[in-house]
Amino acid sequence: MFRASRVVPRTSRVVAGIVALGCVAATAACGGGSGGGSGGTLVVADGNSELDTLVPGNTALSFSELGILFSPIVSFNPDGSLKYVQASAVTGSNGSRTWTITFRPGWTFHNGEPVTAQSYADGWNLTAYGPNAYVNSSQLANVVGYDAVHPAKGKPTAKTLSGVTVTGRYTLRVNLTQPDSQFPLKLSQGQTGYYPMPKAGLANLAAFRTKPIGDGPYEMAGPAKLNQQVKLKKYDGYKGANKGKVANIVFRMYTSPDTAYTDTVAGNVDIALAPQDKFPQIAKDFGSRVAKSSGASIEFLGFPLFDKRFRNVKLRQAISLAVDRPAINKAIFGGLYTPADSLLATTMVGGSTHACQYCRFDATRAKQLLREAGGWSGPMTITFPGGAGYDQAFQAVANQLRSNLGIDATAKPTTNFSDFFADLQKRSVTGGPWRGKWGSAYPSATDTLRQLFTPGGSYNFSVGGYDNKAVTALVDKGDAATSTAAAVSAYHAAERAIESDFPVVPMFYEAFPFVYSSKVKNVHARPFQIDTDYEAVTKG
Repeated sequence: MFRASRVVPRTSRVVAGIVALGCVAATAACGGGSGGGSGGTLVVADGNSELDTLVPGNTALSFSELGILFSPIVSFNPDGSLKYVQASAVTGSNGSRTWTITFRPGWTFHNGEPVTAQSYADGWNLTAYGPNAYVNSSQLANVVGYDAVHPAKGKPTAKTLSGVTVTGRYTLRVNLTQPDSQFPLKLSQGQTGYYPMPKAGLANLAAFRTKPIGDGPYEMAGPAKLNQQVKLKKYDGYKGANKGKVANIVFRMYTSPDTAYTDTVAGNVDIALAPQDKFPQIAKDFGSRVAKSSGASIEFLGFPLFDKRFRNVKLRQAISLAVDRPAINKAIFGGLYTPADSLLATTMVGGSTHACQYCRFDATRAKQLLREAGGWSGPMTITFPGGAGYDQAFQAVANQLRSNLGIDATAKPTTNFSDFFADLQKRSVTGGPWRGKWGSAYPSATDTLRQLFTPGGSYNFSVGGYDNKAVTALVDKGDAATSTAAAVSAYHAAERAIESDFPVVPMFYEAFPFVYSSKVKNVHARPFQIDTDYEAVTKG
């Protein structure tokens, strides 16, 4: 699918930390789905033309493929309740510092190798080991022993995580350095660093890169042509409830989301994620053939806080008040988005319960705050990743800053997402705000708060390196809480502290419309992720 961010789950009714987590059903059939299939080949447009690996711990792009090549430890029901998939229990103890995961017996990898607790330990150790330089290694940073296998400086003093212990063929004990009441939610599909690894994969990682051996409802049909297409076939030995319906799935890589959309209109592609600039014409082109996914995903404007011109909070507040979000949503997004009135989506544990006072349109107040900030001299450039259909939206923002604040604002795309992120990480974007985006990998406010707004967060660079020790302490307090209520209280306090500093401008809670051809049926958004249930789709 076309996207720059991680897979996004949305919400949960889990109470984690002091009790074992209970599943709606206690068998391997926990969750919907049935056997059988319609046959045929499903063709999916995939915008990851820069895809270079299918190793779960080392990819930030291949989530759609990995989502059906592997099955997660836990997932979520449509009503938000936790659902066990490969696990039958996830139990916390020792004040949420120790977690015991019990796996279901009988599951196998696609090569027939059994999936055991050791398979998970092997996968986690592979991802965490520093010399491997896997991009998802930080997902395991709170596990005891991470610093030894992945030191900030110098060589590792160990090759395996000391906090991960196989206590039985199907039992894994995990010790954490800090209490984490939200740990079970991290074991869901969006956190691919927690996926298992077969022994055959460890023995030949070069082959695994293009032909991974998973344990999900579909297996590789042959080595992938990573920047062209990935072909999968139904795995008949799959033990889960969500068995595949079509015989084959082909993920076809596109460099242009507009081309993918056009090919779906023409019937050459079965499913595609519509780009933003096509939102207003979706109803005309597809009618009711749309599966809309929404989640704990927010678009915002980030700022170069390291540039003294942007350190005045009133300037950032003025920019926020000068943007008419509802007008942009109607004109550009076809009303599919929701104007953001807070930092945290309500659809997660610890989500917002109030609206920030600067997340609205008030041109008069915006002009007043700009004067109080000392005004703005010279041009201002809004930077966004090019080639993804964002041009109209950011041109509209620039137009509103010119009209409502008198700022000489322009919108400027980078060549692609890779260049955009590289520029942000190098702090070479200094001429103005930029397009920020975050989608929580699991449905808890701590993911957004920690990854964006603490200095050790993986996406802290996208908020200009924001650092407030009081915020970090409140997030730590929430993670260490022994009840959901206490955790939520701390997360809300952290959000209020961030809003006082106003380091970013919340813009929109996103929606992700998947359009599909008349050749397929049963296309539904995957609960709490930016994806569809490919295994449920039928042809004809």
